[in-house]
Amino acid sequence: MKTLNNNNLTTAFCIALALFVSTPAAFAQAPENAALFYYQAFLLYEKPDATMDKMLSDFLDDKIGANEVIEQFIGKNRAVIDYLVTAADTPYCDWGYDYSRGLDLMMPNLARLRRATYLIQTEAKLLSKKSNYRMALDRCLSIHKMASHVADTTLIGYLTAITFNRRANNSIQGILEDMPGDLQTLDWLKSQLAEIGNRPSPSKIVVDIEREILGAYMTREKFNEMLSEKELAVEASLLELARERVLVADEQFFVKNKDYWEKHFAVVKAALDLPYVQAFAKLNKVEEKVKKDVIEDIAATGTAILAAPFSRIYSQQVKTKTFSNAIRTAVELYIIEARTGRLPDKLPADMPKDLFSGQDFEYKKTEDGFILRCRGRDLTKGEIYQYEFKVKQ
Repeated sequence: MKTLNNNNLTTAFCIALALFVSTPAAFAQAPENAALFYYQAFLLYEKPDATMDKMLSDFLDDKIGANEVIEQFIGKNRAVIDYLVTAADTPYCDWGYDYSRGLDLMMPNLARLRRATYLIQTEAKLLSKKSNYRMALDRCLSIHKMASHVADTTLIGYLTAITFNRRANNSIQGILEDMPGDLQTLDWLKSQLAEIGNRPSPSKIVVDIEREILGAYMTREKFNEMLSEKELAVEASLLELARERVLVADEQFFVKNKDYWEKHFAVVKAALDLPYVQAFAKLNKVEEKVKKDVIEDIAATGTAILAAPFSRIYSQQVKTKTFSNAIRTAVELYIIEARTGRLPDKLPADMPKDLFSGQDFEYKKTEDGFILRCRGRDLTKGEIYQYEFKVKQ
């Protein structure tokens, strides 16, 4: 599966999707498919040149302050932002993917969405600098909603959603540090984040989509097509081994490969119901099993080539969700500080958890705010994460 940054293809895709909406329906009411709003935004948005791109990046990284050029850029793209926000607020989103294309499936929308989130982040930061904190936070929530519109599609879409959620959390963290205690805004943000946090995880849906799309390659024709794919991130020695096996393969070879593939994904899917440490161990074990099996077991050939490293992907998911839980916990602490004039000495009961350990965050007050520290370790990187929040005096 591929992403593609191509103006002509995106334009054609937008026009094709727009034709799905009949003219009478278009005049009667707004489209119910968020993708149509997104594609209209993509058509209007021109990628900034290198100078503008660097300025936006430096602004978001706090290397420079707001300036007239950035303000003008946001003003120029007001219609783009309006379409993006409308799209984010539209619950249903169908991108029109042709999943039957398998590895050749193109998703030009993902590159466009990545750039769109930077645009939204930039406006959010400008709004915060002007003390319009409520709207700034609302823009961050739009990025979370944009993430949900790609999270339950393909694995690439899911990884993109993880990135979007992380960006939104970073922006919310920065705005909270700039914002004076405002109970009304904080209570509103608390309810909004709870709604987002209570949505079911799409990870199992993504596993099923990945299993079905790539499982279709366990036939002779598709196997050969897969082995000719130039962008496969697979060791050359493994590809050569697979080619040798396919040359002499009978039909049982493909039957066995499909069976092995299905069993592999059954283990992966079951692992997602477990706490992080057990889930990581189970995912890591099944991935190591594939690496060992492929040397002597022809049935593991297709899985060794196509199966994604779900242990690392799952760690990324847990890292992002834990950051979201830290944000929600921090909002509760900001609310207490706004009500009482001081931070509590310990965390309130029933706060969102550190998902690496399944326990409450370790909480420590500092001179200018507080720190929330994970009690469990990211087993992919061996790191323990902590999140520092400042309280505006």
